[in-house]
Amino acid sequence: VKDRYMLSAPVPGFAQRVLLKVGDTVEPQQIVLEIEPLRSALLDPRTKAEARARISVGEAQLKVSEQRASAAASEASLAETELTRIKELLRKGAATQGDLDRALAEARAKAALRRSAEFVVEVTRHELEAARASLQYSASEGGASPRDEKVQVKSPLKARVLRVFQESERVVAAGTQILELGDPSALEVEVEVLSADAVKIQEGMRVVLDRWGGAPLEGKVR
Repeated sequence: VKDRYMLSAPVPGFAQRVLLKVGDTVEPQQIVLEIEPLRSALLDPRTKAEARARISVGEAQLKVSEQRASAAASEASLAETELTRIKELLRKGAATQGDLDRALAEARAKAALRRSAEFVVEVTRHELEAARASLQYSASEGGASPRDEKVQVKSPLKARVLRVFQESERVVAAGTQILELGDPSALEVEVEVLSADAVKIQEGMRVVLDRWGGAPLEGKVR
């Protein structure tokens, strides 16, 4: 799975049991875990400083990821327009089936890159929200007690559960890995080939993955 995201505890505390299983689908902003923060962590000045630093880094990363997603969307749109043009030329007899296949592969590749860029944007935005939540709870010195209000850990986007690291109720430290999420429709494969075959393989060539246990998958050499 190409696009993966590790969902971690934003604050130390007592984590409730994780009810999700491997393969389950989670929706954007779905609550996957609630944590009762520890009072000692709420009053820790170093925790506040670390949260402020993560917010600054997260804001910068979000701007970069949004720009990359915008560029990827433009390239995907251009590839889709070119595919439409080739289809029309093929209908008029001014293009070949090979031209159409190449345009189709390019459009699929650019669409995959766009999805990956959008995945990064959602993940970065979620990490920024988690950092802000950490600062909020570390600054609530005179507010509610830890058991009066829980920190909700939410999924940043629609994805599938790939791994569950923490299932039982337990005390966790900030940054403890809880779940690994990903998009199984975005796959990449690393293949070893003989040197005699490798010299014949070029970037952009069409690939068919067969006899893996399911229907043949089409890909493109990166």
